[in-house]
Amino acid sequence: MLRSVLHHTILRTAKGLAIAACVLAIAACGGGSDTPSAPSTTQVLLSDGDTLADGFKIDTIESANLANDRTVAFIASRPGPPTENAAYVRDPGGNITGILTPSSPIPPGLSLETMRNLAISESGDVTFEIGSQLDDDALFLYSGGQLHLVARTEPGSTPPGFRVVGERRIANGGQVAFSYGVSPCNVDTSGGDERITCALRVVGGTADSIQEISVPNDLASETTSAVTVIMHDNGQLVLGLPASGSGSLVGTVVNGQYQSVLSRRQVLPGLGTVLSATPRAINASGALVVDARLDTDGDGQVDKTHVLLLANGGVTSVAETGVPAGTKVILTVRGNGIDDRGRVLLTATFGDPGETTGSQSLRLWDAGTTREIAFEGQPFGQDDQGNDTKILDVEQVRIAGNGDVIFRGTIGFLEDNTRHVTESRIFRQTDDVGSTLLTTGTKVSTGTIVEINIADVNDNGDVLVIAGVNRRADRGLLLLPRL
Repeated sequence: MLRSVLHHTILRTAKGLAIAACVLAIAACGGGSDTPSAPSTTQVLLSDGDTLADGFKIDTIESANLANDRTVAFIASRPGPPTENAAYVRDPGGNITGILTPSSPIPPGLSLETMRNLAISESGDVTFEIGSQLDDDALFLYSGGQLHLVARTEPGSTPPGFRVVGERRIANGGQVAFSYGVSPCNVDTSGGDERITCALRVVGGTADSIQEISVPNDLASETTSAVTVIMHDNGQLVLGLPASGSGSLVGTVVNGQYQSVLSRRQVLPGLGTVLSATPRAINASGALVVDARLDTDGDGQVDKTHVLLLANGGVTSVAETGVPAGTKVILTVRGNGIDDRGRVLLTATFGDPGETTGSQSLRLWDAGTTREIAFEGQPFGQDDQGNDTKILDVEQVRIAGNGDVIFRGTIGFLEDNTRHVTESRIFRQTDDVGSTLLTTGTKVSTGTIVEINIADVNDNGDVLVIAGVNRRADRGLLLLPRL
């Protein structure tokens, strides 16, 4: 079964703009105070400068993630020498437990100078890495109150031959899946950025039962990001693979066995021939969002990109490039996520035909109809100086399992081709209702917010924010609970 959804994109019409303006009317028209107060439900969980019960004084809150019960995992750092990092969990009652800190026993050969890539499952299992990657890398899993060293480089490499972590995901019950590099590995810096290529392997399981997953493709020399790993909190695992010939591009892993669902040179009737594909998200029922690049005229070259929904044995085109958008056309499309009802969040870049860059539009596809949530360049009222403002950037987009769309918008105006930013806001869109959750200039208990970044959104729509308070370098960890 193949359904192609081609004609439901909201165009740049007066009606379309009016709808978008109404959606964000609460955000544009609220306020009235130069320094508004945060909603009473906003919680300041932690701040730079706090000293934890174990004596660790936070210099910087580096990253944080949020479970469904509002448990928070976070990484904090303090200056050295040497610089030290630490990982903690904060339970919903405010109790903070160290996972791996300077007071913990550190396995020989490892240090806490670098800690990164924090992730948490909906039930509160946590993973993170330490080390500087190639030949100095380690992956930890915290589950059931226990810390497990899942992978590390020599001495005593685990799994055998392990040299660097690639893509990884975590699910409930301490399930992890990740790719990793083994010899031979090469480092290329000729382009200015470090590019590591290795022979890749893929594994999955729990801390006590990590098993290699056999894939049909040759992964003898690939970048560490070449294998895409997508896993739902219920444990459904999807892999995206680099492929040549007619090799598999996307597959599910069932009982440890890889099963291909999309292959290179596979013909999708009415769309074209698939040349490459990247899985983006999967929901609880197994509906899968994939970005696919297709050849439509038989010349062997990519000339269309589609966001595809693979569900119930069928393939649906959710969005595609080349579609008119008022006086513009869609230049790029990308799947961002999918909620529990099968609604797909995507971004589309629109511009003049032949351009390679343009402005972003944030859109939600729902059972064949696409609704625009916000777009860069969208009018946004006036600032307190009477300047006509617009949305300059739409970024940090998320969709929760319950369907809430959360994103950050940068608001300002252009004058003589110079950007003037007046504020940033975190927006929530629930069905047809839009609201502002937080804005720069807002007062909280520790000061005035000058910068906001979305750290995480859980399945219930609770939002975790890392904010600059009083100045950008002074961070606070804020919880915006969904009521």
